Amino acid sequence: MEVHHPHHPTHKKKWAEYIIEFVMLFAAVTLGFLAENVRELNTDKKNTNNSLVTLYKDIQTDSVKVSLAIRNRDVIFKSREIIMNYYSNGEINNKIDELYLFDFLVARRSFPKINQMALDELNSNGKLNFIDNKELKINIQTYYQLSKQMEIRKDREHDFLDKHHDPYRIKFFNMYELEKNKIHIDSINIRNGKIIYDISEDRLNLKLNNPTQFNLVDYINTLNLFINIENQNNVLFIIPFKNKIEVLLNQLREYFNDNNIDFTNK
Repeated sequence: MEVHHPHHPTHKKKWAEYIIEFVMLFAAVTLGFLAENVRELNTDKKNTNNSLVTLYKDIQTDSVKVSLAIRNRDVIFKSREIIMNYYSNGEINNKIDELYLFDFLVARRSFPKINQMALDELNSNGKLNFIDNKELKINIQTYYQLSKQMEIRKDREHDFLDKHHDPYRIKFFNMYELEKNKIHIDSINIRNGKIIYDISEDRLNLKLNNPTQFNLVDYINTLNLFINIENQNNVLFIIPFKNKIEVLLNQLREYFNDNNIDFTNK
């Protein structure tokens, strides 16, 4: 028996239809890609803004630290002058209380420690590229470099104290006596040409350990050298850094206001 196969007419696509389908598919993929890029860009900008708010709050805290450090270092510089006057006039052996307070100021490390976490995040993750304000971007980078220099200077000061001052303090000064009298660095001031604690000028009646072995000349020379280093760091690094803080805080506030970024409640 002869078998007949049905014949169904098929539509043969024209080249124009293939081109239209290709264009539609290409457009869909391209739009999806662009939408994803826009979404990622918005996310990156949002994350950058959050990091800038964190940086702003860190710098505010650093500003307080730097101001306090400048105050404490100023007390150290003034105390040095008082101790040197006692030394020059041959009175130092009768001013052991003040020598203790002076040594306590020096030993407590007055160089401010800068928080670099937000700065590191902005620099390492490429978030600076999403900041539209070129001047702000440059100042953040400058601030970052200055903070690294501050860290180096801090380490050098601490290293000097560890190697050259601490051996004197450990051997000759009984710091437990200061702790027993609840004296802390913020309670030490200059008044009436004396180094005092709080508002009291009462004698603590402190004594040096191993006084016969205490080489006053070497001790004074060591601290003079260190305080000269402190003073140089103040002039070249800490005070300029404080000024840079104020400039950057103002720029960040302007940037937040211009871009409607809430930086008060985060």
